[in-house]
Amino acid sequence: MSTTEVDLTSRLLWLCRLRWLAAMSIIVLTLAAVYVLGFPLPVFHLTIVGAGVAVYNIVLYAWIRAEIRRSGVVSLRLATRLAHLHIDLDLGALILMIHFTGGVESPLGVYLVFHMIVASTLLSPRAALAQATVASVLYAAIVTLEAMGLISHYALGFMRPDFYTSAQVYVLVVVLMSVLYGCIYTAGSIVRRLHERERELSDFAVRLEQEMHRTQQAYEQIQAVQKMQVRYMRRVSHELRRPLAAAVSLATVVLEGFSDAKPEAKTTQLLRRVVARLQHGLDLVADLLQLSLAREAPLKEERSWVDLTQLIKQASDELTDHAQQAGVTLSLDLDRSLEPIFAQRQGLGAAMSNLIGNALKYTDSGGQVTVSARQDRQATYITVADTGMGISTADLPHIFEEFYRAEEAGNRDSEGTGLGLSIVQSVLEAHEGRCEVESEPDKGTTFRIVLPRGNTEVGGSQQEHEEAPCEGKK
Repeated sequence: MSTTEVDLTSRLLWLCRLRWLAAMSIIVLTLAAVYVLGFPLPVFHLTIVGAGVAVYNIVLYAWIRAEIRRSGVVSLRLATRLAHLHIDLDLGALILMIHFTGGVESPLGVYLVFHMIVASTLLSPRAALAQATVASVLYAAIVTLEAMGLISHYALGFMRPDFYTSAQVYVLVVVLMSVLYGCIYTAGSIVRRLHERERELSDFAVRLEQEMHRTQQAYEQIQAVQKMQVRYMRRVSHELRRPLAAAVSLATVVLEGFSDAKPEAKTTQLLRRVVARLQHGLDLVADLLQLSLAREAPLKEERSWVDLTQLIKQASDELTDHAQQAGVTLSLDLDRSLEPIFAQRQGLGAAMSNLIGNALKYTDSGGQVTVSARQDRQATYITVADTGMGISTADLPHIFEEFYRAEEAGNRDSEGTGLGLSIVQSVLEAHEGRCEVESEPDKGTTFRIVLPRGNTEVGGSQQEHEEAPCEGKK
């Protein structure tokens, strides 16, 4: 259902309603002109014309209504045909009325102008011009036939008796023809401009609705982001408050202990707990800063050539002491043919440190953590595998969420920040990479980083990946 079809259908119905008034007016005015004003008009013929207008109007109105009930609107093709039929029938009825009311003397000739205006609103410019031509030819034919005596002339007494037979009558015919063509041109120009404005307004309304929809979506997104920010700040505040509040509490105990002359060993123990709590707070702040840097990295695009072998060895060397203290074997299995990659050195180093640190943290004494790396034409693959406690199926989909910590991990290490894997995820998003996770409780976990080679070379193409930045497998 197009706007043009709806508009043309409404105009046809308007013309039908107007035609009821025209049919009634023909009959009433004819009777008044003959029996009140005394004009010698053929009442029977004019009454037949009025009744004929009413009859074909009933047929056309019923046709339009039937189409509306069937399909909701008259199709553009049928509506155009009906418009032509309306105009042709009305023109025929008007020409007959002009003939029966005096021909060239008839005051109804001015209604041809109204007929042209209606034609301009319903028909195309070419069709409306054809209507003006047909109306001019029919009017000239009536005048000529009456002048030649081939049809009757019904004189009204407005002009001298022999005027309709003189050559001067054609002056009026030419004037009327020029008025009709001028009316078609003027009305057509106005209608075309109105249609253009309607289309512009319709297009503007559509664009405005689209912009309003986009604005509403943007507003909803802003609200969602604001809610997320509020929730995030609450969580950060809560996480920071815990170690700091504990440190304050312990420091208060120490201060009170001096007045009670507590043993020095007890004071030292409390101070160590204060330091541990404060250190946890510092670690949390450091991880938050690292996370913000990782998320900001895609905007800065600060990359350089990174020796992957050196970067992995540096991350593992920093954690060697921790591995020895935990009794965990930390080994490297790096392909000797590893080539440098174009990446964000600091972010990638932080991701490696977090993955190796997590593996050591959740692996029991006597266990093993292995870091391996290889490359092919498509990607660089880095794997961190451990023989630790593993991750449950329920926790696996949430491990990359900020501050999320599995219940087993919380019981094992109460000082973790819960941001390590979020940092890994952000770093991989900056490199258009992904992380695959395979884990089984009590049998260990394997993290596999995939960095597309096209995104780690100067001038490389930015490859699209349908996979999520990080995905877990049981």
